[in-house]
Amino acid sequence: DDDDDDDEDDHKEEQHSNRPAAGGQGGRQDPLKKQAPMPKAKKGSTNPIVIKSNFLYDSKTGSRFFAKGVAYNPRNQVFDLRLMKEGNCTPGEPVAPKLSYAADPTAEDLEGTWKEALNAIANLGANTVRLYNINPELSHKKFMDYAASLGLYVIIPLTRHDWGFLPAGSPAPLCYTQDIDEYGNVGTNLLTSAKLIVKEFSQYDNTLLFTVANE
Repeated sequence: DDDDDDDEDDHKEEQHSNRPAAGGQGGRQDPLKKQAPMPKAKKGSTNPIVIKSNFLYDSKTGSRFFAKGVAYNPRNQVFDLRLMKEGNCTPGEPVAPKLSYAADPTAEDLEGTWKEALNAIANLGANTVRLYNINPELSHKKFMDYAASLGLYVIIPLTRHDWGFLPAGSPAPLCYTQDIDEYGNVGTNLLTSAKLIVKEFSQYDNTLLFTVANE
């Protein structure tokens, strides 16, 4: 029995010795193999969703609607390996451009990026996408139409990062009434921005809801 225990310990030690070291250059994993192209998701439908009592329903079929969602907020920020406490990571080279935090990731000039992402999201079985930091002065027809073709509803934020925001460092009710130098009144700008956003996205049947501030 003692010999069996020794063999088991040797096996465990051999398994551990094959693991890459955590951190440092010796701990970098090999680059991932290139993945096969994502298949085109099946076409879906996005009938307008209505509220009855405390529930959501498909306005045409009458069926209960249950959102299965993914947040879409690609920024491609620089990964700092020094922040890792355990494990290892090899920085990749994403084809998507790096966006500022206030940039609109659904803009038409980023169509190649968001089309691939929406297709992947639909292939997961999701039916809803939650957005952040959109610019109501841009057209979102291509994004919304493509999302609808995949059966994806969209949750739209009414607050933004650089204009039409709620200052996180100010307690209520100051965060709604505060005057900020070179920006103006928080409440006035927020209401103006929100009206522009509602006007832009209320024309699409697959706009599921508008969200104020965060969840």
